Amino acid sequence: MTAPADTLPVAPAAASSGPDRAIPQRLIDVAVLAIKAGAHRVALVHESLGADFAAPIGWLLWVHQHDSIITSPEEREQNSTLLTHQVGCDMDDVQAPAWVATSDTDSLVIVELLELFQAGIRNGWDVVYERHNFEHFSRQETAKQRGLLSPFGLRHTLKATAFNWGYDSTARDRGDAMSIEVSLSMREGTREDRVAGVIDVAGYQPVETAYVDTLLRAPAPWFVPVAYVDHELEEWVI
Repeated sequence: MTAPADTLPVAPAAASSGPDRAIPQRLIDVAVLAIKAGAHRVALVHESLGADFAAPIGWLLWVHQHDSIITSPEEREQNSTLLTHQVGCDMDDVQAPAWVATSDTDSLVIVELLELFQAGIRNGWDVVYERHNFEHFSRQETAKQRGLLSPFGLRHTLKATAFNWGYDSTARDRGDAMSIEVSLSMREGTREDRVAGVIDVAGYQPVETAYVDTLLRAPAPWFVPVAYVDHELEEWVI
């Protein structure tokens, strides 16, 4: 069920007795299943009405099976699945893609990244887990052509973004960030080849792995609970 987003006014702030606005565990479970099944990219992010609305209105779960060039609408539909959910809606449509639901084997995951994926989501971040399959295939083919064994394992990357939901002209004049993005990538088979970074108003900055870990295990900057619809008033409640 999806609220009529473009027709509803905004109600005053919600009382503490309102509905549970935490992300449903089922969304997280489906995302984790897809990652373990070998999905190229899994993104669990917030849905937004745009810059003029100071809160997210739900969640979007994107699952992309393959890292490949899509040449037709049919391939795109087969390769990508979008699941949506808003507060107060039932969970009937939150089902794993068929290829995930029928998978009987787990692909290799980097446990540290998978744990941070879940921690970040619960703390209000938008989080993406990605396998760099095409890059890995290209390196393997280059090594094979030269008669070498590829020394590189498959790279996995976690990206998390926190948006400044209160960003407005005043925030812009102060020089506040519109968002902050952190990333952490690792290769299978090695703990040494790690790349961690932060993108904010200062641009990209390399950081220690522990810094990304600390950020994602804490509430996202500018965190705002997901808005919900009061169906009696026909208004969004922030």
